[in-house]
Order: sequence, then C-alpha cells, then structure tokens
Amino acid sequence: MLFRSTATAPLWLVVRLWLGYQWFVAGWNKLNADGRWFGDAPALKGFVGGADAKWANRAEAHGHPAVHYAWFLDFLHFIGDRAWLFGPLIVIGELLIGLGLIAGVATRWAALAAVALNIMYVTGGSAGVNGIYIALAVLLICAWRVAGHLGGDRFIVGRLDRVGRLDCHHAAA
Repeated sequence: MLFRSTATAPLWLVVRLWLGYQWFVAGWNKLNADGRWFGDAPALKGFVGGADAKWANRAEAHGHPAVHYAWFLDFLHFIGDRAWLFGPLIVIGELLIGLGLIAGVATRWAALAAVALNIMYVTGGSAGVNGIYIALAVLLICAWRVAGHLGGDRFIVGRLDRVGRLDCHHAAA
C-alpha cells in the first residue's frame, strides 16, 4: 500500500519536498560560493584533496580511511583534475535533482541521481546526513508512481502509460 496507493501521496509529497529542498539549497549554495565550483573549482579540488589526505594519514584516523579503496581515490583524482567540467556538473545536477523532486517531475530519475551523488559523497569520505538522503531517495524510487502523483509526474506518467499501451496494442495486432 505504501508504494502503490495514491492515499499515501501526501506522505511522499512531504518526503519529496523536504529532500528536494535539501538538494536545491546545496546546489544553490555551491552556485553562489564565489565561483568556487566553477572555473578552476577549488572547492571540488579541496574535497578531493581532503579525501587524499585522509587516505595518506589513515593510520592516524584509527585505521579507518575516509576513502577505503585506492581505485576510488584514483577516480576522485580524475574528477579533481577535470574540476572545470565536474564542478559545474555537480552544481547543475544538485539543482536539477532539487527541482525535479520539488516539482514531482521525473521523480524516480531525480531520486536515482540523488542516490548516485550521495554514494559518491559517502564513498569520498563525507558522511553527514547522506545516509538519510540515500534512504529517503531509495524509498522515493520504490514509490515512484505514487511519489509524483501530487506533482508533474501525475500528468507525465499517465500520458506515457497511455502511449505505452497504444504501442503494445499495435504491436500485438
């Protein structure tokens, strides 16, 4: 019932709005951070450098490095070396996730992108509230048909379903 009944749509609306607001504010703050996420993107390079420093000093951190896999640290370096590209992509991605969740448009895709970015942040050593964000986004993915019912998905999904039924009907004929 929780994932299929439109009676639960108000619950998912609250989850969607709260999580969307969190993502939008995160992107907005990065957008207005004196260009630190654009151009040379020192903020993104700082995140990568912090993960690298924690990896190098893992013995000092009770044997638990922030980045647990050397291959992921290499991946972070790849992103840091291309901060001019990935800095703006992160900001735009966070803003789009927030807007998608707030408007209830492409809810499952916005939630999936939220999970992907949160996993990147957690794997890079930034825990914070990311676990809560991941859990809520996974629940939104599970409830995607109902989660967007009080939003733009109500109109989009209904049209896509009708188009899909028409295509299946013509294919069977």
